[in-house]
Order: sequence, then C-alpha cells, then structure tokens
Amino acid sequence: MNRLYKLSTTLITLLFWVMVGIAQPTAITVQSDIEHPLYLYLNGEQINKIPISKVEAHDLVLTDYQMKIEFRDITQPILNETVKPKPGKSNIYKVKVDTLKGQHQLELYETLKPSDVNEFSERYYHMPNYDGKLGCAWPVDESEHENLLNNLKAQEIEAPMIFKIRSFVSSRCLTVDQFKPILVLVKDEHEKEELAKFAYSYLYDRENFSELFSAFQYPQTVADIERYIQENTGKRL
Repeated sequence: MNRLYKLSTTLITLLFWVMVGIAQPTAITVQSDIEHPLYLYLNGEQINKIPISKVEAHDLVLTDYQMKIEFRDITQPILNETVKPKPGKSNIYKVKVDTLKGQHQLELYETLKPSDVNEFSERYYHMPNYDGKLGCAWPVDESEHENLLNNLKAQEIEAPMIFKIRSFVSSRCLTVDQFKPILVLVKDEHEKEELAKFAYSYLYDRENFSELFSAFQYPQTVADIERYIQENTGKRL
C-alpha cells in the first residue's frame, strides 16, 4: 500500500513538472491608437520607464491584473481596467477613443503565441540622483541645446518663437535645466505660464519641475501652474 502511494505521488509530481515545462508564459501588450505615448502599470508596478506607444509585459502568472494607463500628455484621462489575460498567450490590448462619448477605451484586440511578439526592451538616459517619472528618453546634447537658444534669441517676434519652442519640446527631449533658459526668453507672463504647463508632460525629469518656478515674476502664476498639475495628475509638486 505504501509502495503504491509513493508511486502515485511520484507520478503526480512528475506530471506537475511536465505541465509546468509545457506551459507557455503569459504576456500583455498594450498599444495606443490615439497617438499618445503611455505608461503602463500592472497591480501598481510601472512596466515602462519612458512613455511609448506599445508596451509589453512578460512572464505573467496571475489570472487577473489591475491595469492603469497614464498618458505622457497629462491632459489625457487616466484609464483603469481589470483584465484577465488568457494564460499561455500574448494578449494584445488596444487603447481607442469612443468618439460618441469622447472617452478612452481598452479593447482586447487578439491573442497570439508568445513567440509571435518581440521581447520588450527600452533604453534611456539615467540621470544621476533622479529616480522619478521620465517624459522622454534621451535629452539633447549641449551643442543642439545651445543652437536652439541662439536661434530663439534671434527671434524678434514672440509668437513664432513660442511656436518653435512648443514644437521642439514636444518632438525632442529636454531636461528641466535645459528648458529653464528657454522659458526665461519668453517675456509675457501669461504666455510663459501656458508654455510651462504644456512642457510639463514632455520634460525628461518632470518631477524636478518646481526648479522652473524662479523664472516667473508673480507668485500667483506659480500657484496656477501647481493647481493645473495637481488637477491633471493628482499629485502636488
């Protein structure tokens, strides 16, 4: 009887490890169809350090996850969903806009074999003594930054200068230290405030944003910017 029991236990153990070996890892991929790069969180863990339009999470073992999607552009609403990925598959979700409701929606697009999805990886600059959220990956080098400053200083009319700054900030990568001398070039306090609000989403080290406040003339401007950021992120600077 004992021999039969031991044999049964051994067979069950072997079967368990065979099943574990056969089982394929579960993965989640989130793609943005609304042209806004995103940050993905699963059960509170941030998956990607820099905002991108396609994020992958591999080797998942739970049956369901609390998914949170934040967009780099803080004016976009945060999306919270509970998802139940199919085990042993790469579960691809897409973020879309419900044009009737004007809201973001998360939809399961398809499930694939894990081998059909490329391994997720990201490379980015590691700023010393900074471990906050990143708005972009690689800040521009000093020569490009200096060229931009010289070009902006040559502008005689403020409106085209502001347009050029917005375009550069949203398409390239600047640190707070690099952005500050650019912000100082804007003389009109209201325009400077609006530019700072716009830039918050894109700056590499956005959590150092308060270092820009000395560029403003009025305390009320700083208070308005702080309120804008808190309303859109839920966080105080």
